[in-house]
Amino acid sequence: VETVVEHVASYLKVEPVELRRMNLYEENDSTHFKQTLVHWHIPKMWNELLVTAEYYQRLEKIEKFNRENCYRKRGLAMNPAKLALGFTRKYMYQAGALIHIY
Repeated sequence: VETVVEHVASYLKVEPVELRRMNLYEENDSTHFKQTLVHWHIPKMWNELLVTAEYYQRLEKIEKFNRENCYRKRGLAMNPAKLALGFTRKYMYQAGALIHIY
């Protein structure tokens, strides 16, 4: 799916990270399991990560490096993921959170 997002972003001439942001769930959206998202801070966190990670500044440096180097290339990406299990009972959703930042 991420390859499709990259192709669509290229076709639309937008940065893939912006296309991903446009497709994030928003507060009070409903998932396909009819789960209403309350206290949904992911869009805010996404924007904060772009700033604190200096995403666009780093992207400029990477693009410059890639233009200047024929064989060595660098890349940068941010990919959101939400795993919904579709349980029918609220108590079944008790779990911890695991966040990977590479």
